[in-house]
Amino acid sequence: MTDSVTFDFALDQQRLQRAFSASDDVGAVIRTHYELDRCLSHVLAKYFRSPKKLGATRVSPKLDRLEALGFQGPRIDLARAIDEVRNDFAHRDVEELRTSDLEKLEVPTRLLMAGKVSIEDYNLRLWQENYHYGDLLRRQKFVVLGAMSIAVLAALPHEYGMLFGKNFNPLKA
Repeated sequence: MTDSVTFDFALDQQRLQRAFSASDDVGAVIRTHYELDRCLSHVLAKYFRSPKKLGATRVSPKLDRLEALGFQGPRIDLARAIDEVRNDFAHRDVEELRTSDLEKLEVPTRLLMAGKVSIEDYNLRLWQENYHYGDLLRRQKFVVLGAMSIAVLAALPHEYGMLFGKNFNPLKA
């Protein structure tokens, strides 16, 4: 991974801010997951002429397609964990984030951060406000980790372009 992240995905920052400020976990999870889904559609469009023809209309199949291209590791694992939590909310009558939900997300996040700082000690600046990750509510932590997932996934086309040449496309390699 590079030290800087460049991507051209138009993140709906207002939706993510509403997710962060949500008064319930359902709103935070659904809004964050929706932005993740949009990001994956954007990334797949960088590699496939007609991504809709892949039959990947949900997050999990979209992640499967990225894995088929060779993308693996904590970026995919973090997105899968977010999708699993959302599926629990949508299909298993879960309405509150559990400690175990955040643990699922924090394991790949620690790998992404490569031990630079403990996630609990992480200081954040979001929407002109300073936050300490360890002091956030569970739903706010979920949104922060979701935003991290979106950022590292949106950067994939840029990073692979840097590694293999500006116009690199794994389908044409």
